[in-house]
Order: sequence, then structure tokens, then C-alpha cells
Amino acid sequence: MSKNKAKKYLLALKEQRNISIRVVQKVLTHESLKSGKSFDDLIEYYSQVGDKKSDPKIKKAGLVLEKLYNNNMIYGNRVCYFYTLQSKKQYELVEQIFKQIFASDEKNPETDLFREHYPFNIEQSNLDDLELGKNYFVKCIDNKDCIRLFSSSARAYKDSINIEPDALGGDYLEYYEIVGYKTIRHQPFDSIIFHKKKGIVEIQIDMAYPVTKDDRKMFVVDYHNLLKKTYREKYKEELLLVPYNIFNKIDLLYEEPEGSIVALEHKTGTNSVKKERMSSKKEDLKQEDFHSSGLSAICRQTNFYSITKKYDSPIFGEKNLIELVIAGGIKLIASPAPMINNAEINNCLYQEEYDYLINKLI
Repeated sequence: MSKNKAKKYLLALKEQRNISIRVVQKVLTHESLKSGKSFDDLIEYYSQVGDKKSDPKIKKAGLVLEKLYNNNMIYGNRVCYFYTLQSKKQYELVEQIFKQIFASDEKNPETDLFREHYPFNIEQSNLDDLELGKNYFVKCIDNKDCIRLFSSSARAYKDSINIEPDALGGDYLEYYEIVGYKTIRHQPFDSIIFHKKKGIVEIQIDMAYPVTKDDRKMFVVDYHNLLKKTYREKYKEELLLVPYNIFNKIDLLYEEPEGSIVALEHKTGTNSVKKERMSSKKEDLKQEDFHSSGLSAICRQTNFYSITKKYDSPIFGEKNLIELVIAGGIKLIASPAPMINNAEINNCLYQEEYDYLINKLI
């Protein structure tokens, strides 16, 4: 990669983290640095290392973009699954399990490859040769509040492409449009986190690239089983790890004064199912006349099961709207004990934004 830090991280943000140019524009503008219409424009400008007048700003941009890249790996779009430890006696033991998982992966030459390139991706040719879905633990970060394991792997998703009928010829010429699918490999950075003071294990699935619901459930089960298996083998007892229910947070998010509700799903006392969504991401469904009058008409006899809220960033204000989604299904309403233990956290650029949202959940 380029020795020019600004250029290096612009390329990494574009090619490895699939991040929107709008996000980069937002951060550069916030830091009083030159922005541009595209990644190519920015790369061209910040490649001017020889221009003495540009050097200080290029160096500052390098630091800003490095921070954005590293934070995106940790706090960017992800689906978070929560589990709680039932025994406080196991808190410190779980910390040791995290360290053991990281240490036990050191003998794997493929893990060495990931660790040598961290925080960047390995070469695409090497990624293409790896077994899909096998996890490699590339980094362990331990502080007073939490211990975090970074996991990387080769992962694949299907992307649609338009195919010109002329390119296929024959009978295909009678079609106006043909859509095909190709499999694309990419390298995610998931996390397993133990929140020490709260006794909660959080499993984060990186959503920088598309992951289906079925796939992310499978990935979470793999991480969950690894924790339990490693603990059982080391301590000869079961790890008392159970899903942490955040279903009640849906009502709390609806009632709180902060933020704007942009999507809501609920089943009313009159047995109708409502799926409401605001067309503008800055408008609040609670303030919408049709929604409020509808709830008043049924004396607010309804059960919420899915909610999407946006909040002004604690750093950027209204210039960056961070998003929290608890996407439950209607089947939850029929259950005597509805349970959901996962939420989506989107658009966070820095830790302060992630912390703001996560504190609403655990």
C-alpha cells in the first residue's frame, strides 16, 4: 500500500470497507479538510506529497482517515447479538477463555497471514484460496471495561449484474434485460466482546458487505459454541451463557423523547397489523398526525414488535444520523414470553456514537 497515509487509508476505505464517499466527505469537512466529489478526486488531491503547502493538511488527513478506518472496523454497520452470564463467578474465567482462544490460534499459518496484514485485508488471491467461513482470530484488545476478540475470515455474497442479451446471442436476443448473479468474496472483521462490568457477551457480525439473516445466525452460533466448548474443556463445567432479552427495549425506545422513529411495526388490539415508515429520515413518526390519531382511536391498545430510530450524532450532531434497529417479527406477539437478543447498529463513525446506542440496549 502507499506510503502516503491519506492515500493509503482512502484506498482502504473504498476497497476494503466498502464505505460511502458521503461518510468520508462528512468527516473531512468536520475536520476542516478538503473534501471532494469522489474517492478518485480525494486520492488525487491527497497524493500531492511534494507540495509543501499541502503537506500539513495531507498529514492531518492521514491521521483523520486512519482513525475513521480503524473505528469503522469496530463501530461501523453491524448486527449485535447479546448474551448474559448467569454466574458472576464465571466473569473472570470468561476473560481467560477469550485470551486462550486468541493464543490457541497462533500456531495456524493462515492466522499469521491475517495478523501480518491487520488492520488491512490480505491479498485477494490468498483470500480466494481459503475455506469459506473459517474464523481466524487476528487481534485481542483488553481494557478495564471489556475484552474484544477480532475475527476475520473469507466470506461470500451474491451480487446481481446486468447482462446484455447481445453478449449471449441466440434465443436470448428476444429479452430486453437479463440479470445474473456472481459470487464475491470479501474479508469481514467480526467481534466477540465481553462487557466486564455488565456480564454481557456481545457477538458482532460485520455488515460492511451483505450478510443474509440465515448466514449471520449461523456465524453467531459458531462463535457461541466456540466459547462454550473452550470453557467446558478448560474448566470442566458448562458456561452459563443465555440470550439477553431486549424485547422490552422496543417500548422504551418508542416512549423516550430522544431521536426520531422512522419505522415501526405493531399489531393493534383490533387485530390489524401495521407497518409504518416515514419517507424522510429526519421526520419522527410519533409526530405524524395519522399515526398519533390512529393510536388515540384505539386507546393505544397495540403491541410494538419492530422499531427503527435515528439520532443526532453526539459528535457530528444532525450531520450524521446514527441508527438503531430492533427488527422483531410478528410471531413475537403471539408468544407468552417474547424474546429477541439482537439489534442493528448503523452509521456509527466513532466509539462515542456506538456507546450512545449500545447503552440503550444493555
